[in-house]
Amino acid sequence: MPSLPETRVKRSRTFEQVGLDYMGPLSVKSITGLVKRWIALFMSFTTRAVHLEMAGNLSAENFLHVLRRFIARREYPKLILSDNANQFQLIFKTIMEENANFLATKGFGDYGIIRPIDFISPMASLDLPINYDSDQDEYTSYTIKTKDKPVKYWTSTLSTLDVFWKLWKEEYLISLRERTQRELTSPRIVEKRILHENEIVLLNEPKVPRGVWKLARDGKIRRATIQLPNGKQIDRSINMLYHMEIDATKDREENVDDEPEEPIAQ
Repeated sequence: MPSLPETRVKRSRTFEQVGLDYMGPLSVKSITGLVKRWIALFMSFTTRAVHLEMAGNLSAENFLHVLRRFIARREYPKLILSDNANQFQLIFKTIMEENANFLATKGFGDYGIIRPIDFISPMASLDLPINYDSDQDEYTSYTIKTKDKPVKYWTSTLSTLDVFWKLWKEEYLISLRERTQRELTSPRIVEKRILHENEIVLLNEPKVPRGVWKLARDGKIRRATIQLPNGKQIDRSINMLYHMEIDATKDREENVDDEPEEPIAQ
């Protein structure tokens, strides 16, 4: 298996490089009855954080609103990796063309002087109220009363961030080395890692979408007996089983029989 790309192992801002795909459709109950909804899934390559946005349909216009809401919450990503869906390609192509022609067509005459607030939260889309007291007669904006408070908060945030990146480097990157290795030695794919009894796996079904593959447990090594959720058992080759990112052997407790020791004769 080749090495992971730089976007997976290099320290960067969360959601700076993301993967994008749609999940669904899901049936949602509304006032008019059951309707179909999709979920746009954004995953950060570096931290594997996940951001979900609901999509009413698969049109390019709806995806543009989904992308706008994502950017308003997570800032602009430097890289978006997706499949060749029509709505993705149309919006990305439109954005690239608009950015290329922006300076030539718009110019700089319509922009005002930059204010101090523009450096603190430039064009931020706030979705949470700062003042939670609904009983007051007059709304007053939140103000920072002392200089020490924001400095203390900023220092604490940096310390917490350093701890996170330390764990990310020492634990997460090392865990990526423990990926299951597959090698192609013949027309068959040979699995180096031996399956264990009662390990949870995914069952490959050629004519069924991957999202609805059944979970199963194997009891043999070369040819596994699979138990489906409905209790039915079928036989499949281990080359049709795919490991999930959980290892049953780590959580398995060794059963040791505590037998009483025989007394020593004196």
